[in-house]
Amino acid sequence: AMVFSLFIATLSVIVCIAVGLPAAYGIVRSGTPLARLLEEVTLLPLSIPGIAMSIGLIQAYALVRGQWWLILCGHFLYTIPFMMRVLVGALRSFDTQRLKLAAQSMGANRSQQLWFVIVPNLRHSIVVGALLVFAISWGEFNVSYLLNTPLHQTYPAALYATYTANSFAVSSAATTIFLAVILPALLALQWLGGREFTRLEQAA
Repeated sequence: AMVFSLFIATLSVIVCIAVGLPAAYGIVRSGTPLARLLEEVTLLPLSIPGIAMSIGLIQAYALVRGQWWLILCGHFLYTIPFMMRVLVGALRSFDTQRLKLAAQSMGANRSQQLWFVIVPNLRHSIVVGALLVFAISWGEFNVSYLLNTPLHQTYPAALYATYTANSFAVSSAATTIFLAVILPALLALQWLGGREFTRLEQAA
């Protein structure tokens, strides 16, 4: 269960960066009412109870229930709002258009402008978002509770099982393992978060 949770949390980080980075860039670059509407839509999963989201995924993808990637979908839907909030806030904190024009004046094409000018300015925010997504995915219980199977079970679900079926000593040991993984991520997040993390707390 611990290995599977680490696998899901790591994939959640990768998918959130792959989807969130271009989406956040497109929203900030566009600046249209539709883009702002899409920005708000990305926050909707936070207003839906985890159990309701799990049931929705099960009903929509009943034929593939039990597949590990369905659990990943649940974690992605719950964590992408946090990645988007961090990246959108970071992109709005500096003048991307001026940076692009400066790079363009030196011969950089659109791809080079993005990967060698915009992304380096987002490295700090990407790391903060990645730590936040990892911490949330590692400790997530509600979304994946109904999606778990005997073959694919996240660590929080296994931890819950220890409290209902095992002794206090076993439960305490399992909790210690859980904290041993999450605490370094939270400490790194607190250390690196800075103003981005503060803005995220105020917006939540």
